[in-house]
Amino acid sequence: MNDQIDAALYGSAIRYLSAREHSVKELRDKLARKFRGNISSAQLDNLLDALRQQGLQSDQRFAESVVRGRIRKGYGPFFIERELGAKGVTSSVVHETEAWQAADWSSLVAEYLERKFPEVGAATENNASDRRLKAARSLQQRGFAATDIRRALFG
Repeated sequence: MNDQIDAALYGSAIRYLSAREHSVKELRDKLARKFRGNISSAQLDNLLDALRQQGLQSDQRFAESVVRGRIRKGYGPFFIERELGAKGVTSSVVHETEAWQAADWSSLVAEYLERKFPEVGAATENNASDRRLKAARSLQQRGFAATDIRRALFG
């Protein structure tokens, strides 16, 4: 019976990983929910170790995938780091990704402003303050640094 559970556990892990990359924490949580009460913590740890050793699970690959996707969607470094931290990925792993190191956060702020707030650049003195504040709040919620926001909005 234990071999059946191990096979089912491995099969479920492979199905999850074939759909998309998962962090160790995400995978652990999903498998623990699915097999609640039928597996021990040791079984789960052994499986996760085996998956990492086989190269089937990697927090580095997961982080790279998330960082690239969030940058593409216009999110900043604080948002990305917070999201990955909640998924069990350390800051050092996030900062080691190629996408993170290649990111030009100031340019991303400018691109986001141009795409979402084109009127900010053409704002008159009468309405410039309100539009800039709205744009600044939006950028802050997306996780960009205050210095990059200030530089993009006020030069």
